Amino acid sequence: MKRVWLKIAAALVVAALVLASYAYLASMLDPHVYPGIGLVGLVWVVALTIGIVYGVVSYQLTGDFGWKQFLKLLAHLTFAWLRHWRLVVALIFISAGLIAIGASPRTYLYQQVTGYRYILEKEYVNVVDFVSGDFDSTKVLTENENWSGVIDSKWITYLTALKVTTTSVLRDVHLVEIPVYSWVQVWYLDMGLVLIGITLIVIGLIFGLYQAVLANNKLLQECGEHTAKFHVNMLKMMGWEIPDGFEDALAKFYKTGDSEDLRRYY
Repeated sequence: MKRVWLKIAAALVVAALVLASYAYLASMLDPHVYPGIGLVGLVWVVALTIGIVYGVVSYQLTGDFGWKQFLKLLAHLTFAWLRHWRLVVALIFISAGLIAIGASPRTYLYQQVTGYRYILEKEYVNVVDFVSGDFDSTKVLTENENWSGVIDSKWITYLTALKVTTTSVLRDVHLVEIPVYSWVQVWYLDMGLVLIGITLIVIGLIFGLYQAVLANNKLLQECGEHTAKFHVNMLKMMGWEIPDGFEDALAKFYKTGDSEDLRRYY
């Protein structure tokens, strides 16, 4: 018994490792392949893991139903319906409709003014702040103003260099308005694809339901015939004499509920 529980524990550990490995790989695979593939694949991985663990546990406890039988059952449930072309046709219509709806989302990206920002702009000008210069003196000969013909001398001073110093002063201040643009994304559905998808899905459902009703009616007829034959054989075994036409009337009653022909025999 101890070995059985060890095998069960080992199966659970392996299942946990499989799920952890898938979770790690799906996180890297999903953004690059197709959105949602991780979620879809996770369902199958969980189902297979649980099924295999259940098969191992069941086989260890009962010795009957193991993981191989589980995989055969899963394969039968997954692919057996492919033998019925009506189901395949209905599934094709429904799948095409789902694909059309899945391809209908659209996005539109545009810019929109969402605000303004302001910049304080200053204007400066240069003005004269200080004026200075260099002077020089020299002695020159001049004619005496009082005595004509008499040469006299005097000192004169003249400017040799002019220095002007300027300074920057604020002339004007004003605000500059700058619009702020933001990207806006709008999500919508392409209604043409949506209508096509819904139409295909409805066609697939109607076709599938119609074929299901036909198959159900056929099964009811077969069931009515078998049930009538069963009751007739039971009556024969009990020693009753069965008149001609009784079995057909009984089958008609089981198929349609019409008991008019059957009342003649009672």
